[in-house]
Amino acid sequence: MVVGIRADSSKTLGTGHVNRCLIIAKLLKKKKIKSYFISKNIDKEIVKQLKNKNITFHKIRNFKEDEINKDSELTIKYIKLKKITHLIVDNYNLNFKWKKKVSNICKLIVIDDFFFKKTYCDIYINYHDSKKIMNKKKNFFKKDCKKLLGPKFSIIKPFRYLKKKKKIIFVFMGGVDKNNYTYDIMKFLNHNIFSKYKKIIMIGKFNRNKNQLIRFARDLKNFSKISDNYKNLYD
Repeated sequence: MVVGIRADSSKTLGTGHVNRCLIIAKLLKKKKIKSYFISKNIDKEIVKQLKNKNITFHKIRNFKEDEINKDSELTIKYIKLKKITHLIVDNYNLNFKWKKKVSNICKLIVIDDFFFKKTYCDIYINYHDSKKIMNKKKNFFKKDCKKLLGPKFSIIKPFRYLKKKKKIIFVFMGGVDKNNYTYDIMKFLNHNIFSKYKKIIMIGKFNRNKNQLIRFARDLKNFSKISDNYKNLYD
């Protein structure tokens, strides 16, 4: 068994796809399963982590025209070169046509966050409510597709609970937060019922509202830390 992982990060996609695939890559490494991380756009910090774990990283060229078709061709070429048997895909931009084409070469595992996008794969993973997914996607899968649905299939890094209960609220809405939910949450947490809590707000690298959020936090009580350095987010 040889596994490929296809994920990107950008100002529109965010950084979450690549980060959760990094968790998978590390788990495969522990299981002594050979894996290759394939990406077109990726954060330099993730590349460093892959190198530190001796996980092979392959960068795909970025084409402006006919991008999806070129992307599938380059991905298939690399799959054949490395004899990849299973490809994990976590990417909104790779459409139904791309997945159907690549699935002819190897087993395709799709990680999805939506109900409404067409999907063609051998294994489908979605942590949302399973009934809603099946109602929306019942005609989109391969006939023998295995479906892993619901919260228990969420891909998160193992974490430990603090023994002492501290009144701290930590907020992180991802690398982009294009809808500026961070600002709405900060306004909500400024209510008197949260006055005794320390609020830690982490701002993503690609957040366009970074300066606004920092200025806003200066006028609020107990918003003591604003940071965009999440190299050790889980620590």
